Amino acid sequence: MGNSLYIDTEFNGFGGELMSMALVSDDGREWYQVLPEPRVFNEWVFENVFPHLGKEPVDRETFRLSLKVFLEQFDDPTIYADWYTDLALFFGAFAGKDHERSFSFPCTAVLLKDVPELHPEVRHNALSDARALRDWHMASLPSW
Repeated sequence: MGNSLYIDTEFNGFGGELMSMALVSDDGREWYQVLPEPRVFNEWVFENVFPHLGKEPVDRETFRLSLKVFLEQFDDPTIYADWYTDLALFFGAFAGKDHERSFSFPCTAVLLKDVPELHPEVRHNALSDARALRDWHMASLPSW
């Protein structure tokens, strides 16, 4: 194993800026970072997401570089998501201030369908949600 990653993000309302992102692997490795809070919060996000971030924020460049370091542990993984915005924000995180400071990472992205309502340990926390997605998906795979 060790070649599947499950992603979840939290963002400031529909179409809003990224607030946090988590990736968990099928073998238990995890990455979770939080970005500085938005200047203006979506009211629902302020009440339901912000209190559950659970980690001090880092600046965007630290976020990006730590993501790159985490991803470099994997050889062409499959990234699983249950919402398209998670994948859009994941790929958007590769962008640096210019082309030279951006990075590329070979992977396959899969948007899962028919994902039931998951019951993470901490609702609206990207790390907890990514763990729940991984656990559900791995349990739903056929055992050969």
